[in-house]
Amino acid sequence: MGSALQLTPAQPDQKGSAFFPTQLDTSAGLTVEYDATIAGGTGADGLAMILADPARGATATSLGGGGGSLGFGGIPGSAVALSSFPNGTQTTGNFVGISPGAQAGAWQTLSWAGAAPLPSPLQDTTRHVKVTISGGTVTATVDGATVSQPVTVPQKVLLGFSASTGGLTNRHEIRNLVVTGGVVAPPPPPPPPAPSQIPDPTAGGWQLNGTSSIAGGTLQLTPAASDARGSAFYPSAVDVGSGITVEFDATIADGTGADGLAMVLADPARGATATSLGGGGGSLGFGGIPGIAVGLSTYPSSAVGISDGALTGAWQTLNWVSTAQLLTPLQNTTKRVKVTITRTTVTAVVDGGVTVTKAMAVPERVLVGFSAATGGLTNRHAVKNVSVAAA
Repeated sequence: MGSALQLTPAQPDQKGSAFFPTQLDTSAGLTVEYDATIAGGTGADGLAMILADPARGATATSLGGGGGSLGFGGIPGSAVALSSFPNGTQTTGNFVGISPGAQAGAWQTLSWAGAAPLPSPLQDTTRHVKVTISGGTVTATVDGATVSQPVTVPQKVLLGFSASTGGLTNRHEIRNLVVTGGVVAPPPPPPPPAPSQIPDPTAGGWQLNGTSSIAGGTLQLTPAASDARGSAFYPSAVDVGSGITVEFDATIADGTGADGLAMVLADPARGATATSLGGGGGSLGFGGIPGIAVGLSTYPSSAVGISDGALTGAWQTLNWVSTAQLLTPLQNTTKRVKVTITRTTVTAVVDGGVTVTKAMAVPERVLVGFSAATGGLTNRHAVKNVSVAAA
């Protein structure tokens, strides 16, 4: 109410809880300070600050039992409680205690790992509470009264508060909460897609750049027009792991003979993205993209090669680390290409015959894609029947 978190009104048989829904990491310690108000009723039962354990099933919607359970009993975890009424082994009220949960078979009574009486009544007052979790110990201080106990606190907790009433009542409120430490635990990153989960570009899901388009059941990287360049990437990086294989049909046709296309293994760790598009002409749309490519070049002759990028200062010329001349021209034909990649080697085979291979460092994770370019001479560059699989 107002600027306070009210856990219960001053009415019989009430219970309430509130949790921050993101887990906190307690490994480097955690300090929680707050003002607790217990007032306006006939004297029961109390409130608790909870370190709930999500590994044991606690959630941000957890709510424990009523009465002496303080809204905590039944929630997996530990709590620091202010009780205004006798509770379990504590035969007098008005104490601060550390509880590991409800007593066995008694959900409205808490077990106590430790407790300390308070010097003045909780009823109709506001108390400042400081709770420190460090090195396997929970320490709570209230107006000079301190209780400290070794407690097994999970590395990740849900921080929350709870309170309850029974036949007797009180309004239970929290305000001025300050939490120090307890770095919010980030969610785990999603796993990279399995190679077999990368679809053919015509099935959708690929990022098309430049002159790339889906046309006639193929991924067309360039039309047979001058100074065209295009690329296409599957937008999620794939883990090379123990190896992947990329197979595709490459068509180069309908123009005047240049320049070629490339299957690209772009390196996101060096800045490559699914929207990357390299230089034109002899760069094959790859030069300038961090990574490795297997290229089919029609100019000045039909060849297959492995490139690690553009020549320094010459973005329209690739640096070829291994090449082989093809037995038949690329012009106006479709070639079946198989590329096998490990963390240390790239091998390409064209039509089951001509092979080029190179020992080289391959990034741990790559963006799989294709690129092509024309210059003054032209060709339509297209790929189809793309499959990506674990080697």
